[in-house]
Amino acid sequence: MVQVQRFSALALAAVVAFTGVVAPRTATASEEGRRNTTYGLGAAAAALLFTQKNKLPGLLAAGGTVYAYSQLERDINNRHKRERAAAYRYGYRRGTSSAQYHRRSVHRYARR
Repeated sequence: MVQVQRFSALALAAVVAFTGVVAPRTATASEEGRRNTTYGLGAAAAALLFTQKNKLPGLLAAGGTVYAYSQLERDINNRHKRERAAAYRYGYRRGTSSAQYHRRSVHRYARR
């Protein structure tokens, strides 16, 4: 009986260690998913605040809405930051390749 328990404990420890190594990354929500979550929590907060006598669940849902909105704004700002960096890096500014022009070691000026 002791051998069975010892084997079971070792097998369980091996499974836990293996899943810790092979575990997938945490799931991340897209910008659209965050927007939908914000809308859903806002609707739930409004419904709870207007229909329930106990306002605590509505206030908690409203707090969740504020947090979801702040995360959505953070995602949008990060996306804009990435787009600005890519535009500078690849030269999509003012309709011309100004970034590539400024990175040249020799500038070609037009002679008049």
